[in-house]
Amino acid sequence: MIAENNLSRIVEAESSERGVIVRVKGGALFKAESDSLLPISFVFLDEVIRITEEFPYELSIEGHTDDGPINTPRFPTNWHLSAARSIAVLQYMIDAGDVDPSRISAGGYGSTRPLVPNDSLESRAVNRRVEFVYKRDPIADRATRAQRQARK
Repeated sequence: MIAENNLSRIVEAESSERGVIVRVKGGALFKAESDSLLPISFVFLDEVIRITEEFPYELSIEGHTDDGPINTPRFPTNWHLSAARSIAVLQYMIDAGDVDPSRISAGGYGSTRPLVPNDSLESRAVNRRVEFVYKRDPIADRATRAQRQARK
């Protein structure tokens, strides 16, 4: 999907212990210091919705910021901003798609999980992101395991 839509400058994907992580640069989804989705982000998010509807994995939407201080009436800390951004994405996915809300969650990490040191403008831009974490175990597999455990 990333290659087909020529998104490699703003989106990357990797496999990890947690599952598949699709990482999107924050500037591709939001204006600075805002949790309002940019209209251009809907094309990408609609593709995320399609993937989420097609595959039975739990999805964690995780917001991240750089370590630059923020103190606005709406966002007194980076924690507030990162959480609000992940919630905005989650809400869009529920409103625009047919995603079961019990399969997705939203969280904000502020500046606590940087990918690179926050020592330049470029590094800070890398750390401002939203991650879509498709967890390893499909929900159906978990339900089957739970049923087996209940029978024991």
